Amino acid sequence: MAKAVVLAMCLVLAGIGNGPVMALSGASSSDAALPQLQSTAFPERNPNREGSVYDTVDVLTTDQERSIQTDITRASGLGVEMLVYTRMSEQSEAESQIFADRLNAEWGVESAEGANDGLVYLLTVNPLDPDTNSIVVSAGQAALPIRQFDDMALQELVDTEMVPEVVEGEYARSFQYGLRRVLNAIEYSPPEPAPPTSLQQTLHKAANVMGAVLVQFAVVGYFAISLVRDRRFTLAPGARSLTIYAVILGVSSVVVGIVAIVGRNAFGSLAALGLLIVSACVLPLLIGTRQQREHRARQLRVTRRPAGRIKTIGSTHG
Repeated sequence: MAKAVVLAMCLVLAGIGNGPVMALSGASSSDAALPQLQSTAFPERNPNREGSVYDTVDVLTTDQERSIQTDITRASGLGVEMLVYTRMSEQSEAESQIFADRLNAEWGVESAEGANDGLVYLLTVNPLDPDTNSIVVSAGQAALPIRQFDDMALQELVDTEMVPEVVEGEYARSFQYGLRRVLNAIEYSPPEPAPPTSLQQTLHKAANVMGAVLVQFAVVGYFAISLVRDRRFTLAPGARSLTIYAVILGVSSVVVGIVAIVGRNAFGSLAALGLLIVSACVLPLLIGTRQQREHRARQLRVTRRPAGRIKTIGSTHG
């Protein structure tokens, strides 16, 4: 009986002694992480905490956090609120998206109360299965478009630029790509134009027809001008005929260009611009060349004119 008690006490002491050793092994370290991974408590935001970078799993260095916060501050000054959050979890990408959306709503990431226009970047790290690490972005209902950065552009940004960096373990670079692409959209992308008015819609249609007619006139008019003015067909109209053609083409291009610009018609604008360059730059050179040739031709005709009969005054007949 005494031996049994001693043996039992030895086993208990051996189990207690082996506890810390097992915690340092691979299997035990995973088990130690499980309570944190499986925690379902939703975090609460500390209103007294400064900054918008919440690296709860310490995957960012101090310098990286400072750089990310600088980008967030720049965006905030331009009217777009952002938040970066990292966590450790086994949740799927779809569940992480739900978490990010809830974080966006409950933490009030927005430019003004009720605006619902914030962006939340959530990185989920799973040390038990790093292949399931994910990054998602939650955009408030009024967040997009930001200039011309819309939902499709955001999804492309996540898929092609942010996710590959997470796969490589470059978490800070992934956040920086996501933040700075939005900053570029705010600072450098032109705003979306206002919808066209009824007048602009009418002029847009008219510019299509006028642009097509202008291009046809540019081709046909070059040959028709000699038929109208000189009553003959030639591939090299005279200088005066080309001058008339250049003036008509230039004035027509200006008119079509104005209509196309007001009507927001790219085809009409490009056609008018191209033919205006032809009438103002190309045709004057051609006119100058034709004038020189015509001048030389007149000189040749004068020098080759046959001498007339010379009258002799005071002649005598022998």
